[in-house]
Amino acid sequence: MWNIHPTRGQYRLLAQYLSPLDASIEAGFLQSEGIDAILLDENIVWNNQVYAQATGGVKLLVNYKEFEQAQAMLNELYQGKYNINDQLEPIDCELKVDVKNNISDYLNMGFVFLIYLVFGLPLPFKSQQLSLTDKKENSDHNKNNDLYNK
Repeated sequence: MWNIHPTRGQYRLLAQYLSPLDASIEAGFLQSEGIDAILLDENIVWNNQVYAQATGGVKLLVNYKEFEQAQAMLNELYQGKYNINDQLEPIDCELKVDVKNNISDYLNMGFVFLIYLVFGLPLPFKSQQLSLTDKKENSDHNKNNDLYNK
């Protein structure tokens, strides 16, 4: 019933996730701040990731009275307000990631692409199919295989 009407009752849909791990982390964050939050369809997605798209992913619901506060807290989390440095101290400024590639990185990527292009595309590899009787000489096992080969 929750999948059809996720805003029913006292809870309102805050976010949806394809990863149950991300949903659990953010629900735990909200609960640690005193916001009433629950997760729906978490076990379905844990059991089979293919169902994540079919069920709409893991749903994070919060109490409708705390919805605005929870939304603001998640925005602060995404902006990096709760980031810490290596000494476990809070970082006051925004976290800026500066990625600089040197020439060896580009050469490595080119080499990998060339190997993939040369060996991956024109040479499709055929998987080896070995029967279990080639590996074992167990007489009981061979009797069972004879039943399947008939």
